[in-house]
Amino acid sequence: MTASSHQPRLRVLILSDGIPGHENQALGLAALLNDVYQVEVELHQTRLRRKWLRPLLRLLCNHLPNPRTNRWISSRYDSDYTGNTPDLIISAGGNTAFLNIALSRRFDCPNFFLGSLRGLHGTLFSALFTLERQAPGPSNIVLDVVPTGVTPASAKAAAEARFRDPPTPLWAMLIGGDGAGYHYDEADWLALARGMKACQAQFGIRWLITSSRRTGLQNETRLRSLVDSDDLFETTWYGQNAESVSQAYMGAADRIFCTEDSMTMLQESIATGRSVTSLHPGLARPTPRYRDAIKSLQNKGLINRLPLSRFAQGQCPAPESSLPADWQAKLLPTILARLNATQP
Repeated sequence: MTASSHQPRLRVLILSDGIPGHENQALGLAALLNDVYQVEVELHQTRLRRKWLRPLLRLLCNHLPNPRTNRWISSRYDSDYTGNTPDLIISAGGNTAFLNIALSRRFDCPNFFLGSLRGLHGTLFSALFTLERQAPGPSNIVLDVVPTGVTPASAKAAAEARFRDPPTPLWAMLIGGDGAGYHYDEADWLALARGMKACQAQFGIRWLITSSRRTGLQNETRLRSLVDSDDLFETTWYGQNAESVSQAYMGAADRIFCTEDSMTMLQESIATGRSVTSLHPGLARPTPRYRDAIKSLQNKGLINRLPLSRFAQGQCPAPESSLPADWQAKLLPTILARLNATQP
């Protein structure tokens, strides 16, 4: 179903902290409402100026809901919102949560938030979207995967637009780098290259490889010297060409491999409905919240976790299940229920 002139209009204000993964989550959630509303999205980019104020902002949001407090919270951001009155506010990422709450109170409209509460009361949001339950009641919607705008259909369309007649089978490798408690050394990059070579020899596949901002030029150079060009169909190295190709690569691939340091890459990979394997280095010390999110994906059969040391030996079993293609359609009634329950 697509939007028509007979559908009611819904003005959605999206607050962005400038992090692409957070922004895509908010935009992906707003896009789900297109089947019911004529969604008009306004994107407001802003930044929390003094992050050390978060404990105070949390206290004010939880216990002092008044106009003066709301104005003070808004003034802690480098640009306050002065546009049209929204019907719904959506944001993702902890640094947008306080402004999300303040503007929702100012405009008396529902607000959706994707991310961890981190001490905020769950009742401050009309709907809270998390990977693990964080608050009692119907407002906390627990997801298998966060909407990012990536779907099986969008991935297929991106692949068809980029590749006219690709060979089969193709596997995709999405590469991150140090972060989220993960650290990659020389042995890990060597293991990654050896694993790709072993899979090519065992399964007769060719690889689609893309690195990311997190990979870094030094690691890209190191990896490029290690991989066998005969095993590759196409590569995109972010340090030399910051082109966004991951959706096309995922759509063209039969299987997707992703380094485990990026939850955004994992979520988008799962959203395509493909088989997803996460690869982790020898030194992996994620935070408890990140570790629990990874374990949840593994327990649901949405990813297969594999140490790079085992991948180097050609071990790459597939997950037992994948995300249903209609997962977003099944999620929509729950979202609408929260929107309708909290609209003034």
